[in-house]
Amino acid sequence: MVTRSVHIQRLPICDKKRCHSSATIEPDGGSLYRLRIGLHGRANSSGRLHCLENVYATREGRLKKGGTTLEKYLLLWSLNKPLIPTDPKERASSWGMMLEMVKTDMNSGLAKDWGAFPGENRGYIIAEGTTLDIMKMTQQFAPYVSFEIHPVASINQIGELLLHMSG
Repeated sequence: MVTRSVHIQRLPICDKKRCHSSATIEPDGGSLYRLRIGLHGRANSSGRLHCLENVYATREGRLKKGGTTLEKYLLLWSLNKPLIPTDPKERASSWGMMLEMVKTDMNSGLAKDWGAFPGENRGYIIAEGTTLDIMKMTQQFAPYVSFEIHPVASINQIGELLLHMSG
């Protein structure tokens, strides 16, 4: 029996307070994708849910909102060594606060993966969002963590580049 991994992508689709609506996209066999909308918001004056406007799945199975493609990024992070507390209890407390912020980013779907390189005070994040999303995420850690940010091209984007190059 052959099993294949299923990639599920979640996009928070509303920035309004007390609204936790989200969209989830997952493979539905072959080249089809299923888009599920989780609504937890209120209707506007016209009776439409503000969260549903401009949310859709692309042909490649990526979520889009408001015409903005979610891009993938590799972020290499490093702790600002002069700001690391020397007291182990203080250090554990500050690490705990930062890890809670990372968990929040992962639960929102912005951070897809996170890791630390043992003993190096450095690590990585795989994130998917808009440039603004990435800027907001990194600024919450300033000045304690600095980031080196690399946009990542998908295999489909490289294929499109090769088609363009071949004329």
